[in-house]
Amino acid sequence: MARKVSNKRITKTKVTKPAGAPDQIVLHKIEVRPYNRTEQDIPNWRRAIQSAESQIPRRSLLYNLYADVDLDGHVEAVTGKRRDPIKAANWQFVDKEGTPVDAVNDLIDSVGFDDLLDEIMNAKFWGYSMMEPTFWQDQDGSWEMDAGLLPRLNYRPENGILSYDSYSEEGVNIREGIYAKTIMEVGKIKDLGLYMKASPYAILKRGGLGDYAAFIQTFGNPLIDAMWNGFDEKQRVQLQQALQEIGAGGTIIRPDGTTIDIKENNVNATGDAHGNFLRFLNGEISKALIGTTETTESSSSSGYAQSKTHQEQDESKHETDLNYVRRVLNSRFIRILQSAGFDTQGGRFIIQGESQELTVKESYEMYKSMRKELGLPIDDDFFYETFDVPKPENYDSLKAQQKEQKPPVPEPKPGAKKANKKEDPDRVNLSLSEEETKEQLDSALMRWLRRFLPFFSKAPAETTGAAGHIHTLDLNFKDDFNYDDYLRRFWNRGGNTVFDGELFNSTADKLINGLRTGWIDGNKINLTDAPGFVYGVDDPGLLTAFEQNLFRFSGAKTLWEVQQLNALFRRATSFEEFYQLGKQFLDKSRKDYLETEYNTAQLTGEASANYYRLIKQTDIFPYWQYKTAGDNLVRPEHAALEGVTLPANDPIWDKLFPPNGWNCRCYILPRMKHEVDLSKVDADRARAMAYIDSPKFERETKSGFGVNRAKRKFVFAENQRYLKNFSKDPDFTLRKLGAEDFDLLDFITMKNRAIGIAPQYEDTAVAFWEALEELEGEKVLRDYHNRPVSVGKKDFDRHTQDARKKRAHRTTLLNALSEGLKEAEEVWLTEEKLTAYTYIKYYQDVAIQIVVKMDNGSLKLISWYEIAEKESVISKARRGLLIKR
Repeated sequence: MARKVSNKRITKTKVTKPAGAPDQIVLHKIEVRPYNRTEQDIPNWRRAIQSAESQIPRRSLLYNLYADVDLDGHVEAVTGKRRDPIKAANWQFVDKEGTPVDAVNDLIDSVGFDDLLDEIMNAKFWGYSMMEPTFWQDQDGSWEMDAGLLPRLNYRPENGILSYDSYSEEGVNIREGIYAKTIMEVGKIKDLGLYMKASPYAILKRGGLGDYAAFIQTFGNPLIDAMWNGFDEKQRVQLQQALQEIGAGGTIIRPDGTTIDIKENNVNATGDAHGNFLRFLNGEISKALIGTTETTESSSSSGYAQSKTHQEQDESKHETDLNYVRRVLNSRFIRILQSAGFDTQGGRFIIQGESQELTVKESYEMYKSMRKELGLPIDDDFFYETFDVPKPENYDSLKAQQKEQKPPVPEPKPGAKKANKKEDPDRVNLSLSEEETKEQLDSALMRWLRRFLPFFSKAPAETTGAAGHIHTLDLNFKDDFNYDDYLRRFWNRGGNTVFDGELFNSTADKLINGLRTGWIDGNKINLTDAPGFVYGVDDPGLLTAFEQNLFRFSGAKTLWEVQQLNALFRRATSFEEFYQLGKQFLDKSRKDYLETEYNTAQLTGEASANYYRLIKQTDIFPYWQYKTAGDNLVRPEHAALEGVTLPANDPIWDKLFPPNGWNCRCYILPRMKHEVDLSKVDADRARAMAYIDSPKFERETKSGFGVNRAKRKFVFAENQRYLKNFSKDPDFTLRKLGAEDFDLLDFITMKNRAIGIAPQYEDTAVAFWEALEELEGEKVLRDYHNRPVSVGKKDFDRHTQDARKKRAHRTTLLNALSEGLKEAEEVWLTEEKLTAYTYIKYYQDVAIQIVVKMDNGSLKLISWYEIAEKESVISKARRGLLIKR
């Protein structure tokens, strides 16, 4: 349940809640203002986008515009076509055993859950959204909820801030403390939503409707031709008055001697231009928001086939939306439920009956093939009961008669040639040996599964297959780093820059997100928008190794870029010259090199996910086959490896496992034993060795390839770009970086800004030890990425007893130790090869430093202590590569 927050700020708009519902925490602290509904035009739209994408982004102009667009009837109809299937789906929450969880399913049955689904989908249209869901129980004990959409005008997603008002930078950091557990972020941080694309058409439509109305008023009414005698002025005035007073019924009382002729307006201006223009704008709005037009409005020019195609596209869009909403619920909303006290351990949101039912014909064909092609016995009664077919009363006699009438198979005549009849490959010969029968059954089963796989293609299930696929490159890579501000800032430093934290963060963010994109098994790894991992069930040692490698590589790249820019600064005679030189260099380093490095991280992520999945399935797939993308972009040397099939444990894979070069898209396909022609294995091995012994492979090895990156647990090798470009080890420079290199606030200011004092642990060290989580026989704590940090008994006792040094007082810091790992304000990579972590947690009375190291593939707690307020101690603590701030 939500906690009350002190020092509340009074809001200008009171937010009413249903009876019994708790207040949202954040709304007590912020000022809520309504949208400014002013007249919009295309220049306003452009200004709004520029404001949202500026160096100090502001979305208020854009959201005011969106609020106007949201009033359009066609926009409502189109967005409703995407929201309605989400709310109509039969959502359910089940535990890890598949049993429904009543408390959460009460929430699903509430109006608030419908609102939550609406707002998750609205993040597609409005872009990034924040919600603070709240939960309460009704008088009958059933659970209710409120989606808690937070006011969009206060969003500062780039900084993780919900501002106190709609125009300032100060506000609540929703990614720290209690708010990190109660506020749900939906959508990408920089996403401005589909309304951005639809807005210009809605704006033009608003003006077009006004023009259309004026046109109808001008040309839609008939003309009245009135005539008077031309002499009697009184007669003219009376006639004019009669025409002005004409009523709805068209009655005219006119003076004698006048004539009136009502003429229909038959001019060519029929309004088709306006109508066509409005239909065009509606069509463009539909395309922007849903991708099609035919199912929103009919078209006289399009036929049934085209409309059906668009309907199928709509259905595909609905399926994509359902998957999107389900992932948000299972990755983000479920964490909110956990923090609110709901037992969701191992549970998940599902859609009951989603695409799992086969048609009667599909079911019949499947069971028939199991019986006929696989030779599996299926009871006749099963067919009668499953397909609701009446069973004959004389069934037994008819069955016996059927067997008697079956013609016997004739014996072949001596010396006669066998009939040239193709043997059914899926018929299992049960007269073979046990091993031969198993191989034959495996082969038949695989062919059968491939034949009937489309029946199950939409069934929601965890991906457990081992089939490989072509590695894909992200063609939409975009570097949004602000070159202009950076070069101006660099020039002002006078060419003495050692490091740049902003440049480093941008690089690390790109590369880690590249690895996230490539890691195809979403249930095993989930990366955040900021550099770093959120760990799930996968091996944390493996993922930590990837993390360290990418941070270290990004740090070395930043050092190299700064060195090059320092040299350009010394060459330039003016800022304008430096700007041109620096822009050319960054275009190459950031747009060309970084894109290739991003692709390498992405491809390595795919390959690594595939590798560790294949390793676990070598008993089923003991052979691996090398495959290329099969297009004209494949390197000739790699094309020569197409189809090479070797045992999974062959040491050649340590050198040959893709990627095998920059932007290499090759992949590995698993093979069962019966799928491999064993007579060709030696020839395939010779083909592989010919490649390994070639000059091309030697060049790729010098470029950091020729190794199994997944097995070695890195993306970039020691001899790759940047890491080899220094006379000294780049780690030496990176280890010497400090708070000033990352533009951090000083130590005292950080303490003064801290909330609260350090929590004191008042029990014994033994009690703390016994209460620790146990994982695979080890006591562990969890850090801010939920990684397990091993706590050794010997080290723990050494830090909580007075056996050698006066350290028993550290027992009082045990609560701060747990909190510091989870909520550290700063995390630094330190020591040789940057394999140690320093976590720093600030309190008003003390700052805690926690030291953790990698030891045999896992994180191990080394020490924790107060940071003395001495410059030498502080600078030593805040030293290295800052990876969290």
